[in-house]
Formats: sequence, C-alpha cells, structure tokens
Amino acid sequence: MLLSLDTSPLFGLPGVADVNQAGDYAFLGNGGTAIFVRPSGGSIRRSLQTGDPVPGVPNSRTDLIGSPRLNSTGKLAFIPQLITSNGLSQAAILVDDGGNLQKIITAADIAPGTGGLIYGRNIALGGFNNSGDIAFTAPLTPLGSLAAVPAQTTLFISPNGGPAVRIAGPGDVAPGTGGTLTGIALAQGSYSLNNAGEVIFRAQIVGGSGGFGLFVGSTGGVRKVVANGDPIPGGGTFSFPTSAPSSFFNNAGQVAFTNGTFFIHSVGTGIVKAVATGDGAPVAIGGTLTLTSFANFSDGGVIVFTANVTGGSTSGGLFRFVPGTGVETVAVVNQAAPGAGSATFSAFAAISINQTGRVSFRGTLTGGAIQRGIYQQSASGNPANVALEGQPTTAPGGGSILLVNATFSKTLDDGRTYFGTDIFNGQADYAEYLGSPALVAPLMNTGENLPAGSRLTLRNFSTQTAGDFLAYNAQQAGGKYSVIQQNSVTNALTTVGMAGDIAPGTGGAKFRASGGFYVNSVGSVVFNGLTIGGTQFLASGVFVWTPVGGVAKLVHFGDIDPNSGAPFTSASIGSLGPSPINDSNQVAFRGTVLNKVGIYVGTAGGAIQRIVQNGDPAPGGGTFNTFSSTLGLNQSGQVAFQATTTGGPGQNSGLFVHTPGGGLAKLAVSGDAAPGGGTFFSFPTTFSFNDSGEVAFIATLNGATAGAFVGAGGSPTQLLARDGTASPAGGTFVMTSSSADILINNQHDVVFRSTLTGGGTDSGYFLRRGAAGQLQVVMHQGQPAPGTPGVFTTIQGSLNTFQGEFFALGPTGEVAMTTTFQGVAGPTLGVFRYRTDNLLEKIIARGDVVPDTAGGILLASSQV
Repeated sequence: MLLSLDTSPLFGLPGVADVNQAGDYAFLGNGGTAIFVRPSGGSIRRSLQTGDPVPGVPNSRTDLIGSPRLNSTGKLAFIPQLITSNGLSQAAILVDDGGNLQKIITAADIAPGTGGLIYGRNIALGGFNNSGDIAFTAPLTPLGSLAAVPAQTTLFISPNGGPAVRIAGPGDVAPGTGGTLTGIALAQGSYSLNNAGEVIFRAQIVGGSGGFGLFVGSTGGVRKVVANGDPIPGGGTFSFPTSAPSSFFNNAGQVAFTNGTFFIHSVGTGIVKAVATGDGAPVAIGGTLTLTSFANFSDGGVIVFTANVTGGSTSGGLFRFVPGTGVETVAVVNQAAPGAGSATFSAFAAISINQTGRVSFRGTLTGGAIQRGIYQQSASGNPANVALEGQPTTAPGGGSILLVNATFSKTLDDGRTYFGTDIFNGQADYAEYLGSPALVAPLMNTGENLPAGSRLTLRNFSTQTAGDFLAYNAQQAGGKYSVIQQNSVTNALTTVGMAGDIAPGTGGAKFRASGGFYVNSVGSVVFNGLTIGGTQFLASGVFVWTPVGGVAKLVHFGDIDPNSGAPFTSASIGSLGPSPINDSNQVAFRGTVLNKVGIYVGTAGGAIQRIVQNGDPAPGGGTFNTFSSTLGLNQSGQVAFQATTTGGPGQNSGLFVHTPGGGLAKLAVSGDAAPGGGTFFSFPTTFSFNDSGEVAFIATLNGATAGAFVGAGGSPTQLLARDGTASPAGGTFVMTSSSADILINNQHDVVFRSTLTGGGTDSGYFLRRGAAGQLQVVMHQGQPAPGTPGVFTTIQGSLNTFQGEFFALGPTGEVAMTTTFQGVAGPTLGVFRYRTDNLLEKIIARGDVVPDTAGGILLASSQV
C-alpha cells in the first residue's frame, strides 16, 4: 500500500548545525531525517536523507543522521545511523565533498590495533579538521550486543580520510600518572579535534594517581594535560576523583580547564593560573570577581567568562582573560544596551569568541521595551547590536525576531556572528542567521521549501494504537511534522494537525511541533502542542482532535484553572506509557498552577477537575511531592499515577489510583509488605493499566531485588514473579530493578519480559492468562524461531523505559513481539506472534517480501 499523506513541503526546525570560517553552512533537518548543506553564497542542497542507500555499504538504508562538521574547504563529515541486510542498526562516518559521498568507516569494519574487533554501532565523531583528519571513538562491541555488554571505548584518527589509526584505548598507559586508561570519552564532543591533528579526551585512571584526567592524543602519541593528584600552581593538588574537569581545546594545542579556578595548559610551559574567584575585577569597575561560568576559549589563548562582582560599580558581567594583560570587560550588568533605548544588560548567554578576541553573546535586558539582543564586542569598545528582539526579520514572510530561545552563537574570524532565532507572527517561525552589526542574512528558515525529491518518512519513536486506530508522525525528510490518524480496517488516513496550522483558542498562535500523542478506540487523538504567536510568544498546551469536531483546545498556557482561579503555567500529557485519553474523550494531564503541580482530568470545551496536587495528603502517609508524567486513564475515569511523597514511609514513593466519586487509594508504597516477603523499595514511573483499575508493574524491593506484580486500589497486590523464583522456562528469574517490560489487558492477561539464570536460557517473555492462570512461557532465548532456520537470541528489554517497546498484548491475549534470531548471516530481526491457542508463529522477518509494497523487502522493525 502506497500512502498519500498531507505533509508540509517546508523545512521543520533544524537540529545540530555547523558553519565554517568561509560561511559554508550545514544542518540536520527536523528529527535528524536529513542533512543539508548551503555553500557560502549558494542555495541549500540535500546531502543525504532517511531511506537513502549509504555509499559503500551494500543493501543499506539510512536511518537517522547526526554530528555535522564542516572544515575550511567546505567538506562535510557526519554520522548516519543505518539498517543493513541483517536488519540490525549500524552506523558509519561519511564525508560529503561537494555532493560526492565518501565512506570513511562503518560500525562493522575491523578496527585497527584491536586484534580483529569491529568498531561497533555507537561511534562518536570527535571532529573534522582543515587537513581532512577525522577523530572518532568506537565501543568495540559486536553488532546486536545488549546494552549491558561493556564498551571498550577506543579513540581513533583517520588522517585526511585515510585508514584509521588507533590512538588510545583501555589498558594503555596514562602518561604521567603511573596508571592506565579506561572510560575514554571525547572531551568536547564533535569539536575535540584541532587543526594540528590532536584530539582532547578525558579518561579514568586505573592504578597510579587514580581518579580522572585530561589527555591529548595524535598519531604521534598521547600527552597528559592534567590528572588527579597533579600539583596546582601556587600550592595544593588537583582533585578529580569522579570526573575530569570541564575544558576547551584550541588550534594551538592549548587547553583551558577549570576546577573552580581557570587554568591554561600549554605544551612546553605546562599549567598556569588564568583567573580565580577573589581576583580583582578590571579597575574601571573595581571590586573582586566570583566566577560563575566558563564560557569559551580562543585560538589566541583568551578565555571568556561570566562572573559576579563584589564591592564594585556593578553586580556582575561578561569578561575576557587575555594572557599577559589580565581581565578585560566585555559588558556588565546595568550597562546601557546599545540600540535598546533605556534598557540595560542584566545577564549574558550564548557566548562565543574568535581568534582575535571578538566576543558575541545574547544579552538579557531590563528597564526598557526590548528584552533581549545579540551583541558583539571587540577590544575595549562598547558592544554593538547584531539583532534586537522585536525588530523585523530579514527572513521572507515577515515577522519579528524573538530571542528567548537563542542558545548559541559562533563568532567568525571575519567578524560575522552566527546565531538562531524564533520568529514571531511570520510565515516562518524560526531562522538561523550569519551577519555583522551592519548586515544580517538568513542561512535557513522554516518558511522555505525543502529541496525537490524529499522522501516521505514515517520514522516514529512510538506509534500509538487503540481499537482499529493508529496515530503516528509523518513528515517529508527534514520537514515539519504532521500527526496522522489511520483506520487499520479501511486504511483511511486523516491529518490530525500539522506544524504551521492555527492552534484553536490561542489568539492565532500556530502549532510549531507536537509532543506526545495518543489515540482512543473511537479515533480521537490527544496531543501536546507547542505554539508560537497569538497571545503568547512561545507556549504549550494539550489539544484534542475528534473525527467530528477536528482540533479543539483542552488547556493552554495562561488559561484559568477553574479550581483555583489562577492561570496554568504549564500543562502536558506524557509521551510514553498508558493512555491518558479514554473513549469518552476525557483526558488526564499534569498541570502547574501557582507553582504547584497537579493532576487534572477534563474534556475539550468541558469542565476541568483537579484530582490531586503536591502538598495534598497521600494515602499511606505523608504529603504528595512530585508526580511522574505517565498518567493512565481508563474507561471508568480512573487515573493511575506514580508519585513521591514527603513525610511518608520508606523511600517515599508509590503507585496510586483515583476513582471518580471514590477519591484516592494507595495501590502500594515504599515500606509496604511485598507478596513473597520483604518490602517495596521504589516504583517505576511507567506501568500498565486496564479498565478494571488493575496496574501491572515491575518494582524494586528492599535488598536490591525486584518483582512483577498486579495490584488495584484497596485489593491485595498479586505476585507474578520475583528475583530468585522458579521460571517455567527453567532456572530462576533475575530481577534487580524496576522495568517497563510488562503489560496487562482487560481480560486480566499479563505479559512481561525477564532475564533468567541457572537454566538453559538467559531471557524470555512470560504470560499469565486471566486473573488466576498459571505462568507460561511465550518464547525464550535458545528456542527455535518458527519459520526460520535459527534460534532466538537474547530477548532485549526496553531501551527507552516505556511499555510495549518491543512487544504488545492484544485484547484477547495474543502477544506480538519484535526480536532477533540467529540467522544464516548472523542475528536477524523478525516479528512473531503468540496466539491464544499457545502457538508461536513468525509474521515477517528481515528479507521477507512486505505485502502491498511492489515487491519491497523488510529491512527492520522496532515496534509492534
């Protein structure tokens, strides 16, 4: 079946981006589903998108894309996640040289100097320099390994895109410490590599001085910057027992780092103190400094930072430390903000510096009509404004600049500043710019059309289902999201809402994005909506779409809570876990009023009732403190939730159920006796909830054990299985912590996943049919996988802590799951079903033809 969906042709909100000194620009499209390049002075082109083959990797398709890095020649390095012929996720590093894609490495390649190990999926890009060198780390774990398999993270450099060279790994000597390295990590993410071919990393030190340290590696070896126990200039020793210090690394090989005082390490001269709390502020303002943020570091060895000032003419400011000169002022609190009338600076963020010491920043302003601005300051002059909040945007379609979310800047060596801004009441709602105080030009904006050839993508973190209906996100790769409702019987498709649509009840605001969404059995969809414009600048709320009435507002920022007469300052549903909407279109949501968080139930256009808020008495003792975002609402209007309490027993957490007309009831709280012995210790924030008011959950018990349970308010909690009890698959259950891997339906069937020990299998799915059924095996590791020549590999638990990530429980007791089996070519992904007659069967597996796709074959599936 080929889908024809109503999706926007416009760019969505961009992800991570990069700009080089020439003004070439690269950015991730919305959701990481595409990557785009805009050469300086040119037009935007697409480099790669979800679904494209990955060059150099046969039978592959691109999944999500990340880590864009441009060098001075305009070449682009990035990491696509990809699916290959065995259906398992991999990764690669690619370089785009003007439209030609070159593979550098893939996760399945043999890593040099490792005795034949492969790189493994979780590759991290450490940088791409002007010589074409690429630095990266790799875990050296087999593809398909469980998350619990320890990574052997190792650092590599590919000189000028050539064969990779191993730089450092676990067990290597940690120079100058008497110990060895482990736990290697890039110290500055994808900016850890400098133009000299050196990469900065942090590591734990085994033996010797112990603790942690900072090191710099290259193809010529590894050198120490600073480590736990090293002497501090002026007296004392550095103490880094649990982590390495925050740092910046420049192209001269210098490292600036902080332990509360700012230091600079240079090759040949070692560590020198730059500036410390208690040092004098610049003479013109007087007083002393209390350091507050370590903001940036230039190739000229200049540190830019913020500090409070005691005993001076200002309470704080943004400063620059220049070696040989000392501390200079960039801007201070209460200084007049140029171009903003009577407004003065009150705070500084999004700070960057170029090699000449020119600083760009976002200034928060007070005392005038303009609240924020992007500024640039050089030498000892006053800052000049690059962009002011409220001024007209230069992006097509009008609107005005809104800088409340402007969280980054980059100052180029030619004096231009790169920054991003929201757009209020324009055709676009966001743009990224590059310019100087004299001229600011947009690099991209969300009012522009995507390049031709964008692919429809249905890539979803979680697809929601109820009855015959599905709800999911759809978009053109890199474009704005649409929320789609689909009838699985008729295949009728309906667009619930799209970024850019008017949000009802908001004074004309537009939807910018949707967060969590759920569908009910009559086809209604509830969703979180982020809005821009209208009566609020940026806000959010909860909206409900019905097949008859379309989209209606349930609650939005600024709406009045009828229970208190005060406005909501936040309102949202969760994004994972049990559904917060029932077939009567009632919705349970979490809202904040007068700085108190509460749980509410309401209908769009109808009454909103508060059922509990923090500070209320909690059944079982104490008062409510916090509530998880996961709320379950059943057809009777009961609400299940997890909460913490103060003044109560044990670890002060529990599961609770509210019944209309019956009030709140405790299901179980920490300190309560657990079936099978011992007491409950803590409870998961996610659980499964049915229409009888039963909650299925996996909770932690005192003594570092856990168990699977079913409970209902006012009734004894039932034990399904717990750590150390016998498994019907042989051996015993291994349960040591809370888990999301459990589901219950309205027939009281419960299915859960567990690790096992002491038998012939290490994991499996288990099912209890009905309220009094015996526990039985659904499938387990090592069992023959029906319809295949292989056996099931280890059954993976939830990676993202939500119910049903890899399995589903139907209303009649069928169980469906995605898992891997050992195929001819290695671990292979498949979808299987356990029927009500207790027969396990294959539905589809990697390599099988997918019906209604014109002969397409399945590469991967992550959810059922």
